[in-house]
Amino acid sequence: MRRLFIGGLNWETDDAGLRAAFEVHGRIEDVKVISDRETGRSRGFGFVTFQSPLDAEKARQKMDGAELEGRRIRVDIAEDRRGGGGSGGPSKTDRFEPEVIQRPRDAGGQRVPVVTRTGRR
Repeated sequence: MRRLFIGGLNWETDDAGLRAAFEVHGRIEDVKVISDRETGRSRGFGFVTFQSPLDAEKARQKMDGAELEGRRIRVDIAEDRRGGGGSGGPSKTDRFEPEVIQRPRDAGGQRVPVVTRTGRR
């Protein structure tokens, strides 16, 4: 663990402000406050990557629940996204097999109507 997720950031907190708050806990490789693609406004969270896992853990313990620029922040271990993609969805190499659904039959072998939540058959 070297990368931390920082949530609950003030909308005005930028990369430099986040770095300043966390660099007292160890050597930092990277800092990124995530912003909205369309508006450029902060989305209220970011990531801090430490050079040392020990420094990252120390920072997590000290900063979780601390106040930063008027907001109480949450600090957690950052989870890697599945597949390393950027969309969070399935990767191109994922294969989906269609699920075969058979309609139920009654004791005489006749198909039984299936009613969905919308009431349609």
